[in-house]
Amino acid sequence: MNGGTEDFEDFVRARWQELHRVAAITVGGPDAGSHVTAGALAGLADRWAELTSTGSPTAAARIAVMTGALTAASKTPPPGGMKTPAAVAGHQHDADPGAAARVALTVVLSEAPATARAALAAARWWDETPALIADCAHTDTATVEAELADLQRALTQAHATAVDSLPHERTPPLTDALADTLEHAADTASVTDPVACVITARGNARRRRTRRAALGAGVVLTAAAVTALGWLGTPTGEAPALTPDVGQWAVVTSWSPRGALADDPAVTSIAAEHGAEPGANLLFAGTVGDTIAMVMTATENRATYPAFGFGPDQPRLRLWTAPASDGPAALVPTQIVGDNTARTPDVVALSIDQQAAAAAPAILVMTRPTIPSATITVGALPQPDGSTRPVVRELPLTEGIGSYTAFLPRLAVSYYQGPPAGVGPDRSSFPGHGPATELAAAQRTLLAAVTGHAADTLRTPTALESVVSVPGIEPDRTGDDRAPVQVTVVTTITRDGGWVRTTRLSSTAPDFAPAYLERLAAVPSSDHTHALLPVPAVAPTFIALGPDAATAVLVTTEGQVRDTATISNGLAVLTSTQDPPATTFRLRLLAPDGHTVYDAIPPISDELLD
Repeated sequence: MNGGTEDFEDFVRARWQELHRVAAITVGGPDAGSHVTAGALAGLADRWAELTSTGSPTAAARIAVMTGALTAASKTPPPGGMKTPAAVAGHQHDADPGAAARVALTVVLSEAPATARAALAAARWWDETPALIADCAHTDTATVEAELADLQRALTQAHATAVDSLPHERTPPLTDALADTLEHAADTASVTDPVACVITARGNARRRRTRRAALGAGVVLTAAAVTALGWLGTPTGEAPALTPDVGQWAVVTSWSPRGALADDPAVTSIAAEHGAEPGANLLFAGTVGDTIAMVMTATENRATYPAFGFGPDQPRLRLWTAPASDGPAALVPTQIVGDNTARTPDVVALSIDQQAAAAAPAILVMTRPTIPSATITVGALPQPDGSTRPVVRELPLTEGIGSYTAFLPRLAVSYYQGPPAGVGPDRSSFPGHGPATELAAAQRTLLAAVTGHAADTLRTPTALESVVSVPGIEPDRTGDDRAPVQVTVVTTITRDGGWVRTTRLSSTAPDFAPAYLERLAAVPSSDHTHALLPVPAVAPTFIALGPDAATAVLVTTEGQVRDTATISNGLAVLTSTQDPPATTFRLRLLAPDGHTVYDAIPPISDELLD
């Protein structure tokens, strides 16, 4: 490791799971474990070069996580809410004889000292002895060893009691039951982007330090965005210091209305009309981008209004919208496409379509008033090697509310990481047909929005148009099994040397739906002229890209030739009638003199909009 940003991010991704599991068991829950782990890793960022030079980043991370977890555990009540891996209903034990054992083990773990849980988890996932826990807890090793022995005896007894009534052949061993219990209690699935989680923790910590300094000097600072490409640098910003939450903010359904238009007569009239419905609660009314949005909760009649969440802590959301220019009196009910629930008990994030054609949606973020910021993904940068890097920024929250616009709606706020509700069809539309120059212009416009580069800094050296016969698709509905289709390929280079390609199948025939084989696909600069792009057809069919006059050969991974065609205007069509759709193929390109110029499985492109 060279101590750089990329190395630190790679370390976070590689070690997050093992660190989080131990923290979660020690503190008593996966959400609290995420908070501890992110905070501990954020604290290592400034020391990263030093840690990598000494070769001890893993050891330092374990000490930081363990110290943070034990400290957090000492400030909170025993984790009686530790996740129970299975319900305790007797009839469920018939189907799952291990359920009773896992429930019993969870109860024992919940009642054990944090140091004992820590020692048990550290031995399992870190292969560490109680000495590490003793050092972090500022106690002696013998004490931790004795607590661990007591815990192990209690677990053994609880397991024996729980399975006493089961037939011997159905009795789950203690080792298996305990392993299942620990894995479930330390569930890491809720954290999909640990780097973003660490960015948030580090930004919050720095702002709290900045706030203390600013108060002493009488200075008011403004929040600044921090990108993932340079987040090891010192961010600036100011936000209110965290204070204990009022209980009402713990659950969305008990929130007070927020937003500049929450008291508007049109809003209160709608809220009163629906306020008698079970679970109905006005959350927000205000302007988001070019749209007025009003958001309420509801839990009634899930058969009529299906929700994709679960339980009362993830209530269904209802949305009314109006153009900002028309005022609140124009609010009308608006369907929330896709997932329509709160993200977590204390987080609502909702994608709200804008009035402007093809505009990126606005993302409304709401959480506890004491949470000062969220981390958001606002774009992606193509790299010369064909990979992409997310553009991550900090979103300051005012009284727990903020909004932003982006085609890549992902965020991390409180303990939630993922997309907002209401992510509908992609609004970043390209023209369905027309000349390559028009598609290239649309590609540069969208690429500028996604990367943040000025459109006039983007170059499009490749713009191909070719009408080809593609078997298995019928744009004119005439039954012709080799229908003519126009293939348009445009490739744009960013100022950073990243190559982005868009490939479109189109036709002016009635009822033909344009197909985009690639949309803002990052491709390797060293291999951008070669591709094997699957076409939606009955048999495995591909658009092959390569140099003109070369012969394109479709080859199975076992070396069997399935089809050949001459590259014309940069592309050819290849198909196989002998293989299932999921078959992997190689692309072989032969020069006119017969020598091989390319023979490989072309790399799969990385879409910037994914």
